[in-house]
Amino acid sequence: MEGLTSDVTIVGAGPAGCFLSVLLARSGAKVTLLEQHKTFDREFRGNAFQPSVLKILDQVELSHLLEELDYEKVNAFEMRDRKGPLLTLPLRDLPPPYNFAVITPQPPLLKRLVQEAGRYPNFRFIADCPVQSVVMENGAVAGVMTNRQGRSCLMQSRLVVAADGRFSAIRRNLGIALEPSQTSYDFVWFDLPRAIPWQNELGLTLDEQGILINIPKERGTSQIGWVIPKGGFARMKQEGLAAFFERIKRVDPALGEILPEHLKRFDQCSLLDVKVGQATEWVRDGLLLIGDAAHIASPIGGQGNKLAIEDAVLAHPQIMKALEQSEPHVRASHFREMIAERKKDITAILNLQKMMGRWIIGRKGKVATRIRRWVMTFLNRTFLKRTIAKNLAMGLHPVNVATECFQHPDNEDPAKIFHPLKVKQIVKQTARARTIVLEIPQGLKSVFEYRAGQFLTLRVLNKGILARRAYSLSSAPTVDEELSITVKWIINGNVSTWLVKELNEGDTLWVQAPRGTFVHRPDTSSVRHHVMFSAGSGIVPIFSMLKAILSTEPGSRVTLIYGSHDEASIIFKKELDEWREKNEDRFSLSHLLKRMDEPFLESTLERIENESPGKTEYYICGPEGMMDEVLKQLKRRKIKPDRIHYEKFISLYGEEEKGGGSVTQSGIEVGEPLTAGVEIPESLKVKLNGQVTEVAIRKGETLLHAATRAGIPAPYSCESGMCATCTGRLDEGRVRMEHYDALTERDMKRHNILACQAVQLTRTTLIDFDVL
Repeated sequence: MEGLTSDVTIVGAGPAGCFLSVLLARSGAKVTLLEQHKTFDREFRGNAFQPSVLKILDQVELSHLLEELDYEKVNAFEMRDRKGPLLTLPLRDLPPPYNFAVITPQPPLLKRLVQEAGRYPNFRFIADCPVQSVVMENGAVAGVMTNRQGRSCLMQSRLVVAADGRFSAIRRNLGIALEPSQTSYDFVWFDLPRAIPWQNELGLTLDEQGILINIPKERGTSQIGWVIPKGGFARMKQEGLAAFFERIKRVDPALGEILPEHLKRFDQCSLLDVKVGQATEWVRDGLLLIGDAAHIASPIGGQGNKLAIEDAVLAHPQIMKALEQSEPHVRASHFREMIAERKKDITAILNLQKMMGRWIIGRKGKVATRIRRWVMTFLNRTFLKRTIAKNLAMGLHPVNVATECFQHPDNEDPAKIFHPLKVKQIVKQTARARTIVLEIPQGLKSVFEYRAGQFLTLRVLNKGILARRAYSLSSAPTVDEELSITVKWIINGNVSTWLVKELNEGDTLWVQAPRGTFVHRPDTSSVRHHVMFSAGSGIVPIFSMLKAILSTEPGSRVTLIYGSHDEASIIFKKELDEWREKNEDRFSLSHLLKRMDEPFLESTLERIENESPGKTEYYICGPEGMMDEVLKQLKRRKIKPDRIHYEKFISLYGEEEKGGGSVTQSGIEVGEPLTAGVEIPESLKVKLNGQVTEVAIRKGETLLHAATRAGIPAPYSCESGMCATCTGRLDEGRVRMEHYDALTERDMKRHNILACQAVQLTRTTLIDFDVL
């Protein structure tokens, strides 16, 4: 059974879960966000965001997200009847700049929030991952059991945050009840093009025959709600569309006329089962409920998103403070005071909604209509309408983000987080390969300084997967003004498919600073022969290095043997020919459209050694088989290890991107001999920045996870044993690694290990990250 651990597991990628993920990830907590659906789309998503949300977005410097999305400004909420406006709740009268609400589609906003949380390496997002049960340990919630891609997966954490909505699986699993809802109505929703002036405004149309709700949406549409008695949808469908249209026509004749053109079937409608209430418990040891999992608001006044995001903001500093304690599970006592105050505000808002629902929506008939008209007209002339508008827009008490929690050393280091870079240009290299040129802002120039041969780690959110992938730089710092990577499409590869087939110029990629040890170190006085063996897209880092060598080492020369499947699949064919023409006496290029077999390699290497004995550097990058063949021949010829530089082609991709199945390894053990057999691990000592820290480690846990769980900012990137970013020297103890492709023979002799792969076999170990 698969198992993952984190400080906090958040269940539910709605507004509360996504926003809390941003806050916690930015504060340095290790966060896993789970979503049961494959996408962010739902049958019904509230699209209204009140002014208090705009203020919160400003405080975390994310107000630009709304500018990237389609949105409508809402200056007031208006209730009207056939005679005209009855009551206007004016947002425009609030203190600027937060004197309007916005209507924006929720799914793309949630996706952007997940991308923002994904800037930080300590965040993980898993979609299509429904919760099956809650895991208990000594009376506390210790995690959740999920179904991940058809397999059971245990998600362990010190705190589980249930943000999974009104039908919360966590609440149901733990038997936490909801207060009985007292609403007597439901809403039927459908979308229409905007064809009537009032469709541009947020509001209600009231009539003794029925009530219509209008919410402006993106791209010239609006969401129309029709109020029906609780449980009345089945009867409405039985009566048919014609009867439904006739009822709406009595309330608004103009809408009734256009409705038949656009609403053809009842399955174009969504039913919102309106409930208003709170959970009987919001917190237990190891558990916190927020958003609709804790309290359910009605759609009146657009409070759901506002209350959910405010919950996340209020919970954030309490969680960070609780995580500072050494207890295995966050105790409920950390949240009691916050929840007691929050319940007062939530109760007041829900009571206001209940009152508005009872008097505005729940009463029908001529007498109720006259009373409602009189009450609204009276309120419209008093200061009370401004008070109601303020409470709905900003809440009873101000809610502010605890930005002081963001001062985390890892997430303040620009070399460790992911940065949004704009795609400046996409160049087609072959039918399956693209070069992606990235635009580096002036303020990030120093962060993205690099050496030829290094790679960039990208974080891509596609099809519910927030994947981390490393792609080699095809640009060279001495030659190219802009950074570029070159990506080859891998069949069934989620990330490579999106990058090659769906990415467009002007889009944004989330990118970490350049890393990697397979590099060219320029030496202007050097006179060397650089011999390069490459195949497939293994040419990418090789191309970067050969450009750098030819530009910075005037006395050196380059020989490239490049294997491809056929001529059409040769990446950089035109560019390589141009470099050969400009450097005829220094650059020898051989294209090989067949396998690099033993006879070919023997004759090639013999010729090269005769031409330049003792002055040759060897570089190898390509598929596993080709590299093994070249390395075997170099070893047979007793070439010194310090003259051999290689990076396996498969190491540039995560497990999902490996075509034709992954390479099977039997694993390797490194370190002191086991005199007493394998022991249960107890402690790990980590040396970083001159300081040695001892932390607890669990059985089967990697050294990297134990270190990061303890708050040590150990270096890492891919977490799959491929990029070598987490390399450290094992000075004490013994470990086992399943994957170690990124390590050279020289690394192994020095007891260098990959912290993301190393599992402790002795009671204690010491890893030194300062030696590299």
